[in-house]
Amino acid sequence: MKFTFAFLFLVLLMPGCATVVRGTTETLVIETSPANAQVSLSNGLTCFSPCSLTVKRKGPLEVTVEKEGYESAVVAVGSYAETGLKQTAAHAGNWLFGGGVIPVGLGVDIATGAMNNRTPNPLFVELVALSAAEESVQ
Repeated sequence: MKFTFAFLFLVLLMPGCATVVRGTTETLVIETSPANAQVSLSNGLTCFSPCSLTVKRKGPLEVTVEKEGYESAVVAVGSYAETGLKQTAAHAGNWLFGGGVIPVGLGVDIATGAMNNRTPNPLFVELVALSAAEESVQ
């Protein structure tokens, strides 16, 4: 009985397989034309393009790109569950090590967003130049 309780307790503390294999963050690559534009993320991170920022895999994210002489651009970067062989392998690990019927690891992966990818990534934003008349008004 003690062994069963200890085993179940350890299983509940184990993270999901995707959480272990992929982590809860990923690198978002941002490129712009023209380069050296100010990039601001809705989570507070900033950089000048081209750049790479580490972001959480889960939740909404907006990227604002600004450069003097160009219209600002705002782009939504989605968070979607990955499909394919890598994700299937992570889920298989959840079933093998997570306890069969309702693997705890799958719940952890869903809650942390470890099974998600940011899309589009890399993000390419082409800024539109302001005309000379628009620049003189501002």
